[in-house]
Amino acid sequence: MVFLWHLIYTVVFAVYFFSVTISYPETKEDIREASSFKQFYLRLIPFIFMGLIYLFPLIDSSIQTDSLEGFINRFSLEFITATFANVIIFLNCTDFATKKAEKLKWFPY
Repeated sequence: MVFLWHLIYTVVFAVYFFSVTISYPETKEDIREASSFKQFYLRLIPFIFMGLIYLFPLIDSSIQTDSLEGFINRFSLEFITATFANVIIFLNCTDFATKKAEKLKWFPY
């Protein structure tokens, strides 16, 4: 059961990643010429990935534990790891990185 849920999660994450990689515009001019909805969607892509990353600790902890105490212990550790990955995505892929956090790019990931 655990393998099946991990496989489903991996397939969903990989399909979304490859579809975004293929359909993402190559230049800033292409982004500016896109419709307002597509520009909004392109700005949301990092946050969608962050949501998918936060979904994994919830799914994994609920599948692999039987008690509430075990769920909380496992979820808290996996949530910290997911937060680390999301901070890296946030600093590198959002407008925050280009406007306010240029000095933090040296931070050793």
